[in-house]
Amino acid sequence: MKKLYLFVLWILSLAVVLTQEQRSDSIVAIVNDEVITYGEVASKINESVVAIEQSNMPQREKEMHKKTIFQERLRQLVDNKLILQEAKRYNIKISEENIRQQIEKVMANRDDKKASLEEVDLTDLVRNRLTLQELFQKKTGYSPEEKRRAALDIYVSPQEMHEAYQKNIAQFTKPSKIKTRIITLYYYKYAGGREEAIDNAKAIIAQWREGAGFAQLAKLHSHDPYAKDGGSWPRLNKGKEMVWDFFGKGEALFAEAEEIAFSLKEGEVSQPIPVDAEQYCQIIKIEAMQTGGTVPFEEVQESIQQQLHDEKLLAALTLFIERLRQRAFIWPPYLLKR
Repeated sequence: MKKLYLFVLWILSLAVVLTQEQRSDSIVAIVNDEVITYGEVASKINESVVAIEQSNMPQREKEMHKKTIFQERLRQLVDNKLILQEAKRYNIKISEENIRQQIEKVMANRDDKKASLEEVDLTDLVRNRLTLQELFQKKTGYSPEEKRRAALDIYVSPQEMHEAYQKNIAQFTKPSKIKTRIITLYYYKYAGGREEAIDNAKAIIAQWREGAGFAQLAKLHSHDPYAKDGGSWPRLNKGKEMVWDFFGKGEALFAEAEEIAFSLKEGEVSQPIPVDAEQYCQIIKIEAMQTGGTVPFEEVQESIQQQLHDEKLLAALTLFIERLRQRAFIWPPYLLKR
């Protein structure tokens, strides 16, 4: 009887799609005994569709792009239905509070805190992951051998963690960083040009060695915009404001100045550094240093284990979803084919 009901529903929905424009209540997919309407999908991609319409791409490309994201989101909704149906079979419920906490945890680790939920669909993503993880871990209805295999599939061995550490050693290596004050002397400010600018720089260094404060010397002599702040440069973008901060190689200085600056110790002041391409010379003081180096394995072992575990779990869950698809009634049948 159920198969007959599904067949009739399939035929009726096909007639709707073929005989009328896409209304919000038009059926675009059937998953077992549940339907997905055009409106459900459209509500998920509204912001993306608006962005496409506002773009400069040709109209034909816009339509193709909208069709692609519609089909992609429809596939996601089909998987959502399968997961929730399976959870219902085994009376698995994920609380909204648990979902909220997980979303906050994910967003706390994101660089883009303003990413729209439509773009990443975090609510569905988190709910599905938590549901699937519980289904997968329970392995309800699985044979003892399948349960044993599943446990092995997501086990992370010490050897795997060490191999991941060595393979990604650059990821666990912190570069040295410095915080500087700089005095900049432009050649055109002096009648004698480059030579006079460098001579003045030497005289300023001599005053510092005699006890003058570098910040005060910068205020008196430097030609750059940060002279009034005691030469505290560079200013790096940190969130919504520019702040005086530490920087690494390749981030703030020209090659000539960078090589010398990173060879100095904390508290040291450089000799005059000609940056002829920019027509000035600089004096650099190392205000503070952060020594780089490789983070010991013991300090990152837990994070490596978690990352490898998540990768294995994701692979196992992907196979689990495929199993749900294979035993489900899904219309149209070509929907999940890529």
